[in-house]
Amino acid sequence: MSPRMVRRLTIPSPAALARMTAAGALLLFFFTAVAIVVAGTEQRPLAERDARFIAERLVEVDQKVRTRLVRLGPPGTVARTRRGTREAVAQLDSLGRSLDGAGGPAAARLRTAIAAEVRFLDAVGSVLVNPGSPLLAQLERLDVAARAALARSGGPQPRRKGGVTALQRLWRERAAAQT
Repeated sequence: MSPRMVRRLTIPSPAALARMTAAGALLLFFFTAVAIVVAGTEQRPLAERDARFIAERLVEVDQKVRTRLVRLGPPGTVARTRRGTREAVAQLDSLGRSLDGAGGPAAARLRTAIAAEVRFLDAVGSVLVNPGSPLLAQLERLDVAARAALARSGGPQPRRKGGVTALQRLWRERAAAQT
């Protein structure tokens, strides 16, 4: 063998060994974390009774807010309705968290219904705080979307559909009284 063909075995320095060990440990940590996340994100089907319970609470929250909206007018009702709307959004957030890790068509319908209802209630809350809010013009569209999503959620059908017109009428009357 010629001297050029003989390769010398070089031993890495202690610093290089430390860097390789640290890189290996980081790679091991990364792949372990990925495996844990993937294993933890498996969705289980939502039980029928759980879906029914969540849908019933969703309709109940919607109906309470709509009842308050229809009764707007006398002094103090706007502040109570605003508080009730904030509480309703908090309840919906809690219902949404209860769907974490749940899969299947019922869970998907409920997530959609909760999201639509939260968008509607956020807009209602904004308009209650600021009658000049640009969301006032979007309330009817958000109301229709929320009611449609509620109808598809699989829960009881809401009885009260009103509220938006009462809120719009109240702000128009108050604006006319100020001029």
